[in-house]
Amino acid sequence: MPALTLPDSLFARNRLCEDGDNIFRLSPRQRDEYAAFVLPACTQSNHSQADSAFAVLSRLEGRLLPLLYTPLDCHTPNVELRAIASELGQLVDQQADACIASILLSPYEHYTPRHAINAATLIHLLGKAQSLDASTLQSLVCAALTMNIGIASTQDQMARQAAPPTTAQQQLIKLHPLLSSALIREMGITDLLWHETVLMHHEQWNGSGYPFHLQQANIAEHAHLLHIVDMTCSKLMPRSYRNPMPAQQALSILYQNQNQQIDPNLITLLIRTLGIFPPGEFVELDNGMIAIVVERTDNLQAPRVALPAHPRQRIQTDNTPYRIKRPTVPQISARHIHLLSRFWS
Repeated sequence: MPALTLPDSLFARNRLCEDGDNIFRLSPRQRDEYAAFVLPACTQSNHSQADSAFAVLSRLEGRLLPLLYTPLDCHTPNVELRAIASELGQLVDQQADACIASILLSPYEHYTPRHAINAATLIHLLGKAQSLDASTLQSLVCAALTMNIGIASTQDQMARQAAPPTTAQQQLIKLHPLLSSALIREMGITDLLWHETVLMHHEQWNGSGYPFHLQQANIAEHAHLLHIVDMTCSKLMPRSYRNPMPAQQALSILYQNQNQQIDPNLITLLIRTLGIFPPGEFVELDNGMIAIVVERTDNLQAPRVALPAHPRQRIQTDNTPYRIKRPTVPQISARHIHLLSRFWS
């Protein structure tokens, strides 16, 4: 890892300090601020079938909640985060299509924990596709779960506001990789790969990233992978003021930014992993019918779909009249999840 230094600003110096090579710690003031956080209220019920992938992911999200919002109150955060990462990995290995669908379909009450679960799901899939060893993969999944822990409440607030970020929010955004690393260190976590990935997950190849403005040669490959995962999940998730972006459009935007900001090989890996039309995407077929993508196939443009009235019947889309014409984005709420989870039960 290259030598990383704390940004030379009063905002950063009031919240963080350096404690050796690439080790950052919270200032007493910032630690007290995190210690004063309380758990947000949770009112949304889980409407999916109890044994479905959607329900398991929802339960993992619930376990993650106190670790993100009241981390300094947790007794064994390292153990619990690794347990969540392990259980999530097992689920993704067994029900990958359903887990991808959950990224596109599951509504959320609190943005930060749902985004963390989605990013952890996707980085597990991509890490498996790269044949990463189990230890490395678990560290990356844990990094995905905690990359935004330093601004959990702020990120929730921004997901609800249509206005651009305020100056204070922008300052926290630019600093949050450092805040997150320092906070998980305060929680007793010393895993070097975990910290490196969190610290660098917003750096970009052309040096325009933050907080260190690193050039391509100095950005850790695993952190760059998390950067791509973070951007992908952000585009696929809805906000209170906009619908989720269709997967095809999100992938197209990432593809257009390759070579300058992001690694084209990783974009190719992402598209091969998700497909052009990922599971969970609603599509219009050539015959005018609306279907939902349920299974990936070797043909990236022709996944299997199902009709809403027949959730267990799989339809091939490589021939007319069932070729996919275009994606469509319906309004999904929590009460629909029970019905949607049937497509992967």
